[in-house]
Amino acid sequence: MASFIKGLELDKEDLRGKLFALKEEAGSDDSFCLSCLMWQCLSKQDSGLLLLAAQRPFNHYYHVGMKLGYNLMSQSKRAVVLELGKAFCGGSDDELFADIGTGKDDALKGLFLGLKRRLEELKSQYRHVYFIVDNLSSLLFLGFTSGQLTTLLHYLRTLADDSVTLVISLQTTQDDEEETRLSAYLCQIADFRLTVAPLRTGSSQDVSGSIELIKKDVSKIESWTNPMLYHYKLSERNVKIFLPGNI
Repeated sequence: MASFIKGLELDKEDLRGKLFALKEEAGSDDSFCLSCLMWQCLSKQDSGLLLLAAQRPFNHYYHVGMKLGYNLMSQSKRAVVLELGKAFCGGSDDELFADIGTGKDDALKGLFLGLKRRLEELKSQYRHVYFIVDNLSSLLFLGFTSGQLTTLLHYLRTLADDSVTLVISLQTTQDDEEETRLSAYLCQIADFRLTVAPLRTGSSQDVSGSIELIKKDVSKIESWTNPMLYHYKLSERNVKIFLPGNI
């Protein structure tokens, strides 16, 4: 939604060639951020979308999209959704999911090459493509290690050229070393870090949670801007972003 993009001042940024690291802390749900970025993509006729739905199914994003004002189903030519869950239910014969449950390196290589091929197909048709990965840490539960997935992240990062915006989300749990390693590497190579978390002070009727945004400082090598803390409020058809205390 426009309110999400403007609230975080992302409308002032050129997002092409950039990598977003989206971290979901325990007790929160970052899927609304992904849906808002999909809206940003599909609101422009010259943009395409590639979504690897590793955690949430297509139906989740379809119904959220309808509430936010876009229809993933009617946009199927320029919005390609690949569901990891279908591969385990026998609902997908897509070769990029071959052996994905084995934990083998060749399975990740096949996944990467399949994603790259679909991305190239979209790039040949649209000037700007959003490539979104919904919860990469889901692959940890399929037998892959954080070391294998950091290698995958390295190669995924190479896909964010001047016509691609790459968004990768993952979950983080304090006592999970594998998730912590994966999160640390993703944040290291990202251009934007967004952390979605529940309120530290507990639940509130006026605030759904917090978003911390850190940007890579383009004026300094390997430097980052100071963290900006925002609050957000989710409603049926809208996302409101505001500074703490400015409800």
